[in-house]
Amino acid sequence: MTNLHLSVNEDIKSRITFSVIIPRLNPDQIQAFLLGELDSVGLPYSTFSDEALGLLVRSSDGVLRRARNLALACFLEAVRDQTKSIDLKQRIS
Repeated sequence: MTNLHLSVNEDIKSRITFSVIIPRLNPDQIQAFLLGELDSVGLPYSTFSDEALGLLVRSSDGVLRRARNLALACFLEAVRDQTKSIDLKQRIS
């Protein structure tokens, strides 16, 4: 937030209408978020293997946006691999 108040960032600051600092979530909350997103698009929980889901949760480090971006990258790799499930073999590049 301090960097945002610098004069060099004045242009971007003028475009922000709302900001909030979200505390890091615990692993159970991140997993619940990811599974909820699968529910919202009608995909089964088995889309992610237990190992892949665990890695996603740990790699997100409690940051919701990072969890979403990592999951999206996994989906893209699964499409490239032409598979319907995401396991540890999908590499995020």
